[in-house]
Amino acid sequence: MNNEQKPQSLPEAVAAAIRCGDVKMRPRWHFILKAALAVIGGVLLVLVLLYLISFIIFMLRSSGIGLIPAFGVRGWLRFVVALPWLLILLSILFILVLELLVRRYSFAYQRPLMYSAVGIIVMVIAGGFVVAGTHFHERFSGFMNRQFMMERTDIHPGRVDGRAGSGFMMTDPHGRMLRILVASDTISSDDPGLGDTVIVFGDVDGSSTVRAFGIRRNPQESQGVAK
Repeated sequence: MNNEQKPQSLPEAVAAAIRCGDVKMRPRWHFILKAALAVIGGVLLVLVLLYLISFIIFMLRSSGIGLIPAFGVRGWLRFVVALPWLLILLSILFILVLELLVRRYSFAYQRPLMYSAVGIIVMVIAGGFVVAGTHFHERFSGFMNRQFMMERTDIHPGRVDGRAGSGFMMTDPHGRMLRILVASDTISSDDPGLGDTVIVFGDVDGSSTVRAFGIRRNPQESQGVAK
């Protein structure tokens, strides 16, 4: 005679657990509130990510940091050092939290982790470029600008005001007149003319002289440059 107990089905196991008090019934509003809080949290995370990533893109564009990789190995090294790593790490953290939140829902849970992660990254980066293309950060990001867009010692945006030997004179965004020394090994895409806005990458020699390692036109159309 077989005395082994017949395995319980899932509904029977759940019913038995409820009878024993191991499972507590929760009201419907509990689940509705939990889902609503998850949705609100997800929306807030997306908005924060859009703000952070768009600000990173805006900062790289307006400060000239995004142009210095064109100056070779030295430019790439300076680019890596100048990146706003705190904002980047915060963005990665928020992406991970958003991914964990999204995985709670069946439409994402049934798909490989990489799919939902790549989808989130593509969405926030594309949205970041869209926001960065507006005037939002110019108007509403004063505190962030002061904290993360401090003056760099080797990146000098400005407007060409005249020639000076083999180089030129330039007015920076603070109204200071700088003399730019251009050598034979200076990397330059073209010869800047009077009134052009440029980004000069080089070390300051003295208080108002810059030995240019590289020169690029500034695509920001005189943004922040003294008129």
